[in-house]
Amino acid sequence: GLGWSLLGGGGIPIVFFLAVQFLPMLAKYLPISVAGAAMLSIVACNLVGTGIRGRSLNIEAGYVVLARTIAATVLGLGAASHFGVTGALVGEAIASMIIAILGLFRFIPGVKPVVRLDPEASRLLKIGSPFLIRNVVLNLSQSIDSWFVQAKFGPTLFGQYSFAMILFSVGLNLAAIVTQYA
Repeated sequence: GLGWSLLGGGGIPIVFFLAVQFLPMLAKYLPISVAGAAMLSIVACNLVGTGIRGRSLNIEAGYVVLARTIAATVLGLGAASHFGVTGALVGEAIASMIIAILGLFRFIPGVKPVVRLDPEASRLLKIGSPFLIRNVVLNLSQSIDSWFVQAKFGPTLFGQYSFAMILFSVGLNLAAIVTQYA
């Protein structure tokens, strides 16, 4: 359920953060740590969207996607102008988490993430494991290009690349919203 998804989705950013904090040779990769926080907030926002769709509230799910797109663009661009790439990532992380929390309270009141260890949960985990693994791989594949761009070309070109990817992401999200109603 939601508890396992949050646990799985939250594990990757925690590992990134700990690696950057405790391994001095990785200290220069602070944006990777921040990307982990952004990934966690995006996973949370996607989980809320899935929960909203699970209640057959597709229009409301579209509102959440649109709000996240707008908020991530505004906060990401605003923070990027002052703090560069790290600011853009922090802006997106904050926007995604705020929208996830607002969507959760507005459209799915009373939901609590719970990790159950009963036989039924074990059976569901066996069924859901491929999906959890798929989502982890998807999140990694969507961000690994940024890590390579930064490592290969430096922070200036990485900032330009991040800005282009934010615009591309906005386009994809707007297309997803339009196709829900077409």
